[in-house]
Amino acid sequence: EGGLAERTGPKVDSDASKASTPLSPVGNEADGLVEIRALPQATALTALDVHPTLDLAVVNGLQQAVLFRPSTAQWLNAINIAEGDVSDLRFSRDGKLLMVAAGQAAVSGTVTAFDVETGKRIWQVADETDSILTFDLSPNGHLLAVGGPSKTVRIYEVPSGREMHALKKHTDWVLNVRFSPDGLLLASSDRFGGIFVWEPIQGAVFHGLKDHTGAAHAIAWDVDSETLISGGEDGKLRTWNMHHGLLTSCWDAQVGPILDLARSSGFTSAAGRSGKVVVWSNPETQVAHYEIGDQAETLVRTADSQHWIVGDNRGQLSILEATKLGLVATLSLPTDASAMQKLLVRLDEAEQSYATTLQSAAAQAAANSLPEKAKESVAVPQPATDDSVGMRDSTNSTNSSRRDSEFALELEVNRRQVAEVEELLQQSNRVLSRLAQHNEQLVELLTQSSEAQAELAQQISKQAQMLALLRARTRQLEEAAAMR
Repeated sequence: EGGLAERTGPKVDSDASKASTPLSPVGNEADGLVEIRALPQATALTALDVHPTLDLAVVNGLQQAVLFRPSTAQWLNAINIAEGDVSDLRFSRDGKLLMVAAGQAAVSGTVTAFDVETGKRIWQVADETDSILTFDLSPNGHLLAVGGPSKTVRIYEVPSGREMHALKKHTDWVLNVRFSPDGLLLASSDRFGGIFVWEPIQGAVFHGLKDHTGAAHAIAWDVDSETLISGGEDGKLRTWNMHHGLLTSCWDAQVGPILDLARSSGFTSAAGRSGKVVVWSNPETQVAHYEIGDQAETLVRTADSQHWIVGDNRGQLSILEATKLGLVATLSLPTDASAMQKLLVRLDEAEQSYATTLQSAAAQAAANSLPEKAKESVAVPQPATDDSVGMRDSTNSTNSSRRDSEFALELEVNRRQVAEVEELLQQSNRVLSRLAQHNEQLVELLTQSSEAQAELAQQISKQAQMLALLRARTRQLEEAAAMR
């Protein structure tokens, strides 16, 4: 249904050092890959990831996951995403799967996994009622964590799709979820600045980290799984020790509000709203910086650690040299100025088809509501054919008379329906009035009951006091009698 061709093809060589080409050039639809769709206009690149071993990366397109080769800045192919707009995408840690979160805002969200070699669907997990803003697959491939506007982190079993845990500590949209490299912990961050670290198997909170002010957009793990790095709207990079859940360092990333960060080979890189990318070796040492020229949305480092790739708000990918951040190449998804006009034409056609369907349904409903005798004289209007066009002049008066008859019958039916609805409305109003009277009576009875309870309480109090006095007088008399 999504347009993927079920064909077999050559296997992909998983050794990144070999010269074999893992994907075909643009235009070849083999292995379930299709041509890249042209965008109506440049769109922000909000989802970006790199393959863990191959010279391969992926970015969001027009309801597509678009593949490209970073070393040569060459577009390759795309995979159609039938579920809707792409909100996040990631390669699995073993490099065998490309996973795509897609759906419609406030309607649906799901994660679909595709085979990197063939582009064929492998599994689909999660059936959310809103967009999935972020997801991650555990290193062993058994657990999928998703988050979004529901403020809940859900953990699913893969590939069965069984929901294992619904983690509900967040107070705002969940913006990021990431499994630790050893798979023992799961970190999640939200739009209010809250960061939680979970034990995914048990579904229990391990640490709550709440030092950020404003949204915590980005989190990343160090390779040892003992340090979590976070960044957000306040522009500060923070490192957290997972043994005690304590903040170990905090410094200004100098990129404005941080929208994404990446950790690789002892370096931490941050990208932000100011359009800057800065690489740090530690909190005091800035290695390099580069200005994109527009808001930097996404940031990743290639598998060979030779390049950083930045996706920005104007739809451009910047490939930067790893240490000095020199610009190597830029890439932009293809755009088609006529695509918007084509889309508008399609929308007009769909609207006309929908209107025709509504008219036909309304006529059918009116005919069904008429008495049996009247139905025989009323027909649902049908489109004119070539044979009927030549007979129009001879049947003009007959058609006019029939239309008048149909109109009169439909009017009579509508009048009867109006009368019935009015009668029902009057009955409802009468019932409502009686209920209001009963409510007033109940309120009056409750008031009287409350007053009676208060009066009875006063009497009980007085009787208790009198009983105490009588008991005291009785003891006095008993003592006097004993002395005699």
